[in-house]
Amino acid sequence: MKRVLRIGLTLWKAQEGNFLIEYALFLPVLLLILAIMFDLGMALYDSMSLKEAARAGAQYAMKNPSDTAGLTQVVSDATGISALNLTVTSSESCQCADGTGVNCGTSCADGSATETYVTVLAQEPYTPLLPYPESLAPLNLHGEATLRIH
Repeated sequence: MKRVLRIGLTLWKAQEGNFLIEYALFLPVLLLILAIMFDLGMALYDSMSLKEAARAGAQYAMKNPSDTAGLTQVVSDATGISALNLTVTSSESCQCADGTGVNCGTSCADGSATETYVTVLAQEPYTPLLPYPESLAPLNLHGEATLRIH
């Protein structure tokens, strides 16, 4: 019995293989954290790219408000994402200098001219690297830009 206890105590104090065991236990956790960080970084990059592309689309829509195919192509070119994966919408709105919204083509209550704005919304379905639960995964990324037409 003493011999078994002595062997057990010797094994308990031994540290030769501890690093390998700790590394083997920690490595999968580290890789999972790195994959999640990479995935969130890609989603953030795509989101910023969509915002800049929406701005480029709004600049195009200022000159060509009814050309939806051209608008989608401009946004696609600005992001590098296929036009088939993008949903691009644009709308025009008018408001007075004080910020109250009015119908386009009408005048403001004080008789001043209305200001016309174009808004472009670009959306992309994002496919994450890892299979997250649906409640955690950002399924649709979007970018929006509004510019005043002179």
